Amino acid sequence: MLDSLRHFATTFVGKLLGALLLVGMAGFGINNVIQNLGSNTVAKVGNQDITIREFQRAYQNQLNQVAQQSGQVPTNEQAVAMGLPVRVIQQLAADASLDGLADRWGIGVSQDKLAEIVAKDPNFGGALGTFDRQQFRRVLQQNGFSESEYLSLQTRSAERQQIVLGLFDGFPAPKVLEDITNRYQNDKRTLAYFTIDPLSVPTPADPTDQELADYLKAHQPEYRTKETRTAEILALTPEALAKNITVTPDEVSAEYERTKAQYVALEQRQVEQLVLPDDAAVKAFEDGQANGTGFDAIAEGLGLKDKVTDLGTLTKPAIIDTALADAAFSLDQGAFKIIPGVTGKRVVYVPKVIAGGQENLDAVRDKVTESLKVRKAQDKMADMLDQIETLRAAFKPLDEIATRFDLPVSSVALTADGAELSTVQGIPASADKQVADNVFKAEVGKLSPAVSISSRLTVFFDLKKVDPARDQTVEEVKDKLVTAIVNEKTDKEMADKAEALVKAIEGGQSIDDAATSINQTSRTSQPIGRQGGAGSIGREVASAAFNGGKGHTGYAKNQDGDYVVFTVTDVTPATDPISAQSKDFIDNGFRDNLYAQFLVGLEQDAGMHINQQVLQRVLALGGGN
Repeated sequence: MLDSLRHFATTFVGKLLGALLLVGMAGFGINNVIQNLGSNTVAKVGNQDITIREFQRAYQNQLNQVAQQSGQVPTNEQAVAMGLPVRVIQQLAADASLDGLADRWGIGVSQDKLAEIVAKDPNFGGALGTFDRQQFRRVLQQNGFSESEYLSLQTRSAERQQIVLGLFDGFPAPKVLEDITNRYQNDKRTLAYFTIDPLSVPTPADPTDQELADYLKAHQPEYRTKETRTAEILALTPEALAKNITVTPDEVSAEYERTKAQYVALEQRQVEQLVLPDDAAVKAFEDGQANGTGFDAIAEGLGLKDKVTDLGTLTKPAIIDTALADAAFSLDQGAFKIIPGVTGKRVVYVPKVIAGGQENLDAVRDKVTESLKVRKAQDKMADMLDQIETLRAAFKPLDEIATRFDLPVSSVALTADGAELSTVQGIPASADKQVADNVFKAEVGKLSPAVSISSRLTVFFDLKKVDPARDQTVEEVKDKLVTAIVNEKTDKEMADKAEALVKAIEGGQSIDDAATSINQTSRTSQPIGRQGGAGSIGREVASAAFNGGKGHTGYAKNQDGDYVVFTVTDVTPATDPISAQSKDFIDNGFRDNLYAQFLVGLEQDAGMHINQQVLQRVLALGGGN
């Protein structure tokens, strides 16, 4: 609880409590800035000082956490924009408020208890897992703590923990909150309903030319081309160079001997499985196995031959089901075994075994040859790069260079994300954006620098043409416009029909008659919760149904785009007590909110002052850097 408040207030229960804590620096009195706190004090809460050293350490911890999540340490400007200094002072102010309360209440920690806390810290454990003083000193030194400073911090932490546990531990949420939450989570609604789909309303006429023009004008941003850049692309890879390299049979043999450990085939087995429907089938296979009857004959005799599943010819690692894999690879060819299954027992049968082991050269000659060519090509990459760069510097076009070295070049019309580069062999999807970014920085007719992706991939390109983004005309997107307008009119027709039928039902018409009026049939749902049920009764419809009780009539557009008209015919309140997990969640959240409000009161009562000059100086120096 002292480390951080749970993200409880974003849940339904948190909203129900109305205790979403918005604690800003203004709430701490940040505007109460004074200059005479001392050159070593960043802030003061009551009579508790927050020192530069404390702020630096906590601030650096925040920077490290952000760096772990984002992969880079934020600059001071970025840290301020993210509110990290405010967050650090909030945390330190909360601790200082509790420290002040501990002093007023005379709360302390015995030397024995402090020694126990330190001895149990796993960071200080030696080779045997027990407290090691040398390890203790080493860890403190690595983290910039003196022994007295660390023990003082642990003492303060233990004092704060006593306050929190003493005031809030075991404090349950009100029973009414549990009941409301349980009802929210577990109440059910039963619906009489029918569906209005596009076939339930008249098909709109095709739009006129004027409608098409007006619609396009209103939705023009949706009908714009993307800027497209046509470029010739050459991806220089060892694989591209390898096709022009020749190797002798002796070289292939030598390469095979050098790398033969890579060419060991795993044993494979054809695996078939039959789920046994009852105990009689189990006994038939057991008796057949004892009598030496084959799998096929037993399955045929039981009429289960068409229920056998051929899982394919697999290696053991390829079988996810561990029990199945162990059974299949324990059998001889033609044998079977009965093992447990999800719903009963099943038979595993191995009709064929393909032995593994060292593959001979003839079996892997093509693989070895290609691998050898690629390895030789890798050795030539640097020289080829130099030659291409020399020709590029002489303003030789890329297609001429590609022809000279018999390398593949592709003409690609690129958009900004570079997805079209999937057609260029050798460029992985992870490099698409990097290449596209370079193409979109280039100018037609000017030499573009190579894009170095890795030691195995360099991309060269010539930008040939730029087609700027532009508004499309009616003629270009007429079919799309017609579809959009017709769909929009149809949706409105369905919504209007749903609203009219809801009013008719509320006016006394039965839901059966309302459904019949559009050639539909009303149905009754299973009891549903707020997540909805099967078919057309999804979350959207359930949400609308839970806006009222028995007799509530309404409509909602479901996930398929159809409109569901419904009447709540029954409300089933939650009868089972709330689950232990939910109760713990509510209790913990309730205590967290009480604790948060308690801290606000402490901080406001103590008052907080910020030494703005010291804070700005510390941040300018990089916090804990």
